[in-house]
Amino acid sequence: MIWWVIDEKGTQEGIKVFNRRAQGAEHPVFDSLGNLYCTASGDLWKGTIQVGDFPETPFVLFAERIWPLAYKETSDGNSSSLGVREIIPLPTQIVLELSRHGGSGWGNIVRVPNENAYEKHLALQWDELEDCPSSSCSAISPDGKHAAIYLRSSKRWFDVDITSGDLEALPLR
Repeated sequence: MIWWVIDEKGTQEGIKVFNRRAQGAEHPVFDSLGNLYCTASGDLWKGTIQVGDFPETPFVLFAERIWPLAYKETSDGNSSSLGVREIIPLPTQIVLELSRHGGSGWGNIVRVPNENAYEKHLALQWDELEDCPSSSCSAISPDGKHAAIYLRSSKRWFDVDITSGDLEALPLR
């Protein structure tokens, strides 16, 4: 996937974001502090988009993998590989969809600490919050004070508690 920036000068064309080592970066979302979270190869990354040093790279993705959550496999059957999709970055937690790539998409909505698992030597574990047998859509307000996630399988929205990352089902209409 190619990312584009539209600058504040009113340029009519997008400017490509240079991305050296996180090929296939997807699912970008910013937190209220301006940190960029995204996925690459099913893992969770955190960084920024910065002004580049050269005219041929005016904007550059600077990011690092903070949670190695992808599960990769090979077999002669359907894929059971898992990876991160939707991302809701909260001050102390990250709520995300960890689901199957390809096929049905089954998985879970999970929560991990908003930390760099490598730097903190964190165990590869997460809290499972809800089953996600198909896919989800998530939203977070620019100020980071409100977040929600929609589970297509249950056809309902869940409010995300900004402090804990807990989910509360919103009433059906």
